[in-house]
Amino acid sequence: MAGRKEEAGIIYAATRKEVDNLYEFLCKKGYSAGKYHAGLSEEERTGSQDMFLYDDIRIMVATNAFGMGIDKSNVRYVIHYNLPKNMEAYYQEAGRAGRDDGPGECVLLFGPQDIQIQKFLIGQTQYTPERKLNEYRKLQAMVDYCHTPHCLRKYILRYFGEESIAEECGNCGTCNEKTELVDQTVDAQMLFSCILRLREQFGISMAAEVLKGSLNKKVLRYGFNELSTYGLMKDRTLKQISDFANVLIAEGYIQLTEGQYPVARLTPRAFPVLKGLEKVMLKVRIKEAAATVDDSLFEQLRGLRKEIAQKEGVPPYIVFADSTLREMSIRLPADQHAMLSIKGVGQRKFASYGGQFLQKYVAEKGIILRQGKPAGKKVRDNETPSHLMTLHLYREGVTIPEIARQRGLSAVTIQDHLVRCGLEGHHIDWDDFIPQEYEALILQKIEEVGAQRLRPIKEELPAGVDYFAIKAVLCKYRLMTGEQT
Repeated sequence: MAGRKEEAGIIYAATRKEVDNLYEFLCKKGYSAGKYHAGLSEEERTGSQDMFLYDDIRIMVATNAFGMGIDKSNVRYVIHYNLPKNMEAYYQEAGRAGRDDGPGECVLLFGPQDIQIQKFLIGQTQYTPERKLNEYRKLQAMVDYCHTPHCLRKYILRYFGEESIAEECGNCGTCNEKTELVDQTVDAQMLFSCILRLREQFGISMAAEVLKGSLNKKVLRYGFNELSTYGLMKDRTLKQISDFANVLIAEGYIQLTEGQYPVARLTPRAFPVLKGLEKVMLKVRIKEAAATVDDSLFEQLRGLRKEIAQKEGVPPYIVFADSTLREMSIRLPADQHAMLSIKGVGQRKFASYGGQFLQKYVAEKGIILRQGKPAGKKVRDNETPSHLMTLHLYREGVTIPEIARQRGLSAVTIQDHLVRCGLEGHHIDWDDFIPQEYEALILQKIEEVGAQRLRPIKEELPAGVDYFAIKAVLCKYRLMTGEQT
């Protein structure tokens, strides 16, 4: 938007509070903006609408209440700040860009929290059970749109029944994106196998927890930590595993049952992959940094990985993933501290393989190891971040008051440690900290006033609901941001 201050655009947000916050932010940044939502008076809404229509303001920040009957042809872009509830709404709103046959750009921003909010809103309606199932089905189609690696225009046309479209548009984000076709067969097999071992009775989130090697109470209670697939993707985050699963859902390998809590099941397309008869080749975005990969070093690291894998009798990906080796080739970590910052390198893998890979850099690049933290030296206990020390005690079953007493810290500090751990992707069982009788109410107030600040939420809730309960709900539904801690 920085270079488009004089162009007309619409930004759609899910809640009135988000509209207000975005409007204030844009005005402070010098953008000519107005706002529109049902919380404004009719006079205010009409005034904003007319100013936008007659080019007195350039940007309209609005809920989906805005736009019906508005014939403004020179809208150059439409941004969805949150996931729309279905393809019908998205198509209608995105279609307000470029109606004068000039260029139009549509940007859709979304995150897992948007899905949870939309499911919650559907669950709160007075719709018949059949209508609710249909709304969940439409929402899943919207989620699939966000994850498809194929032409977005083709997806939209097929959704609305145009099956005969063969050509890709060459103009959408996926068509124009720099991608490479990557063999994801092994990862897909691990996910498919995990779903089968869960007897196709759980959702994607549980499969992700098992593959991650989570210590989630439900995982342990059901004995899923004994499954052969437990921990196979321990070097990934839960979000990475879930995102990968969503792509495979969009590609037709996995099907979700209908309803608020969908169960993951394999489609017939998945079984040839499990048997090794077919491969899963997916488009993967090429990151800008990929241009700086030292290909010769990357190939040498792959060679070293193959040697180690053959000696240990394991597949090469068990040692390090290709993406990890690529990052090593780019960043050239020269000591243990730097090596541990590489995605996919943990303490155990560093202890097993890190030294050999460091020596490969040193020999190939003539790198001088930094003094003070030589490779292979064990990190001292006092270098462990404080919030991770809290996490360790929490996972040992120690209560928050007891952790605070043992560590000489306040209970609020311990609570904030757990929130930080949750933001970093560590598993926390937030249900331990959420009063069950207030959870739906807390989520409802978050939807009404927005998730940016805690105080407005707290003011709408009973006195018995503390800030930590609100943070726990935000984290559980992945609505929390670093600014709120």
